[in-house]
Amino acid sequence: MVGQKRDTGLDFIICGLEHSGTTLASDLFRQVRGCDSGFECGVLLCKTPRDFPAKQPFFQNMIKGWKLSEQALKAACDTDSVAEFYEAIYRQAGLFQQKHPEIRFDKTPRYIIDLATITEMFETPIIAMIKDPRAIAWSDFRRSKREANDIEAWYAEWMPSKKGYMELAYQGYLHAWQNKQCLVIRLEDLCLNTRHTLEQMFEHVGLQPSLEYLNIRDSRYPHTHGKSISISTAVQHLALLPQSIQERVRKDFGHMDRWFYAF
Repeated sequence: MVGQKRDTGLDFIICGLEHSGTTLASDLFRQVRGCDSGFECGVLLCKTPRDFPAKQPFFQNMIKGWKLSEQALKAACDTDSVAEFYEAIYRQAGLFQQKHPEIRFDKTPRYIIDLATITEMFETPIIAMIKDPRAIAWSDFRRSKREANDIEAWYAEWMPSKKGYMELAYQGYLHAWQNKQCLVIRLEDLCLNTRHTLEQMFEHVGLQPSLEYLNIRDSRYPHTHGKSISISTAVQHLALLPQSIQERVRKDFGHMDRWFYAF
């Protein structure tokens, strides 16, 4: 049937602009026994898995991130079926140390850009993580390692390319907000209204929520800090990002008004 959606073989997908809480969401779901994923994939950005070896840096990053040999990953791509691709990489990934997950997901932030196409092709539930543009500016500045007194010059360099990328992502979020297959989760709500937001996330993907999952036992990735959700993650920029920069973010990104959080 033309237009019929395909099965990914996954239980759910996590996406959203980078550093908007996708890794935190991933770690929360990984607290469920038998639920796991590699750091990122990217195969859904391709028409079929056969095109994935040319999709860089995603293909190369998967070799290290999932602990796969290049030969095994290329063999997994020798199919038109996304479900067969995921079955192969989950079966062969050294990341899981013989404990092959029964509940599987793909956490790839970049999917937010192609979300309309992905939801048209596949039926898998999707969670799209989002955080306030001012918090994005603050986290990107921290990662730049620039001196505090250099923030005005940094912003002038950062804003033009970031703005273009965020405008593309915003179209993905707008699609997600009106598509029942998707659930947009604000990082601020996950930090400030944790119980309700946790329940929303888990119920959307068909899993039973539990407050015990807020105690992250085995955070896999070094840029996830701490063993539980920190409120400062959502509000730190309010105190530390200069007001002049906050105002510039509001001016430069204000046309994406739904992206901003009502603090």
